[in-house]
Amino acid sequence: MAPTVQVPVPELTAQTTKALRLLGYSETEATIIQRILLYAQLRGNTQGVVKLVTHALDKSPLSAAHPIHTTRETPTMAAIDGHQHCGMLVLQRATEVAIAKAKTAGVSVVTCRNYCTSTGAIGYYAQEVARQGCIGFVFSGSPELVAPTGSKMPLFGTNPLAMSFPRSDASEPLVMDLATSAISYYAVILAKIAKIAIPEGVAVDVNGATTTDPAAVHAILPFGGHKGSALALAVELLSSALAGGAIHDKDNANDWASCVVAIDPALFHPQPGAFTSRVEQVLQRVKTADKMPNVDAIWLPGERGNAIYKKHVTEGVIPMEASLWGQLQALTSGTPPSRL
Repeated sequence: MAPTVQVPVPELTAQTTKALRLLGYSETEATIIQRILLYAQLRGNTQGVVKLVTHALDKSPLSAAHPIHTTRETPTMAAIDGHQHCGMLVLQRATEVAIAKAKTAGVSVVTCRNYCTSTGAIGYYAQEVARQGCIGFVFSGSPELVAPTGSKMPLFGTNPLAMSFPRSDASEPLVMDLATSAISYYAVILAKIAKIAIPEGVAVDVNGATTTDPAAVHAILPFGGHKGSALALAVELLSSALAGGAIHDKDNANDWASCVVAIDPALFHPQPGAFTSRVEQVLQRVKTADKMPNVDAIWLPGERGNAIYKKHVTEGVIPMEASLWGQLQALTSGTPPSRL
């Protein structure tokens, strides 16, 4: 277990914003990105501030030439060119467009491409869709890190997908957020920073042998064998194929892509509250299902993360790996560490 330190949440917020400003982001941009990073960090998700001490959020000088803009649009779809802006800013724009179109037309599909930095925890964007009363699906491609089942060659990104459903309490929708890899890339990076092993059976070395050494990882494996590999392929097709992002050598092509789908359930249930009432009935059946021996509670997707988030916000502190916190402080002090 890596040593941890207790960090005040306001200090973490301030240091995160400062780091983003030092990386060249405007105040408005830094606020958006900080919100996405802390969504993950405060939930114990690996998509948090570790991105600041890697190259995941390096600001491209090419982004100054053009703003993010829509290249093709109908009442139910849009295609967005990110023009090398931060992936989080590009996917946030796509999410906003998808919500607006779904609230008007009932359904929308919005793609975005031409960015080359992390989109972060995509559950954040799915949550935004559901908070506006819509069902959300978010699919995000990334550089080659994951080998298809039966291969040792990284061909897919960690290719996360997120789904969200509005609930009776609009502020707390049901959000499912999962990478199609057996371990997230940033969990490997965090293990490398903390000098700890990764779990057995989630990655292979250059020879195709399983490894627990994060420094020896050549390819991450898909979760669930061929089933996870199939889902990774589906996300690859929705990003690289449908959205028009790079198909191979994405890291050097600097052209990653994502897809957002939003559905207004009022199309099927026009009476206010009718759909969310049915959602609550389904979730209540899950929560009250007969439990296995030694199981205290049945958790809904995202429920643990929400509980962790509330705990950290209420207590005002969050435990962080000492090495990660030290690197973030070094970054904001003007003496940044070597970045992975």
